Amino acid sequence: DGLILADRHPQDLAVESIRSLRTSLQFALLEAKNNLVAITGPAPDVGKSFLSVNLAWLAAEAGKRTLVVDADMRRGKMHKYFNIKRTPGLSEVISGKVGLEQATWKTRNANLRFLPAGIVPPNPAELLMNGHFQEIMADISNIYDLVILDTPPILAVTDAVIVGRQAGVNFVVAKAGQHPAQEIEAALKRLRQNGIKPQGFILNDIVQRSGRYQSYYYQYSYKQKD
Repeated sequence: DGLILADRHPQDLAVESIRSLRTSLQFALLEAKNNLVAITGPAPDVGKSFLSVNLAWLAAEAGKRTLVVDADMRRGKMHKYFNIKRTPGLSEVISGKVGLEQATWKTRNANLRFLPAGIVPPNPAELLMNGHFQEIMADISNIYDLVILDTPPILAVTDAVIVGRQAGVNFVVAKAGQHPAQEIEAALKRLRQNGIKPQGFILNDIVQRSGRYQSYYYQYSYKQKD
């Protein structure tokens, strides 16, 4: 695997923070309609993928059969954390080109599986609105104890709303000191307008008194394709 902080440096301050999030997630799931957890943010470069993959790793370490899904079919780069190819992945599964098992990868963590984004489709939002996507979500919800879906930024494209409506728990990630208040408000409004009530708001990259950061290993760009 690549630089998965929870694997390489399990005592890091950022990992300890994500362990606290894992505990909060367990309480949120008690009242959720399913075990699907969607993670979005207002804009790129807030550390969603870093958070998603490390939260999934810690959940798997705690004994949960966990699947982490790169649901960003436009710019998804989560496969780099696992040092594997982006394809086959979610887009091929939804379009029926491959089965779910063919696109799901094992990891060094025995309880963790990974579903990459797959090939970039010409119409990601329309593909997600396909009834087959809902069927896939229902299937993986039954197969795994926990499913974490890393989605595109909510203000950039409609994909995050489509995925979020399928999830029982929705988290919004923001980077400390990066967003105008209006941007946060717009992101929350976009979710609520589509019937999604976020269960948590995660402030990432907070500078501690010691001068260290809560989290810092992430890259997320909408300007560059693989």
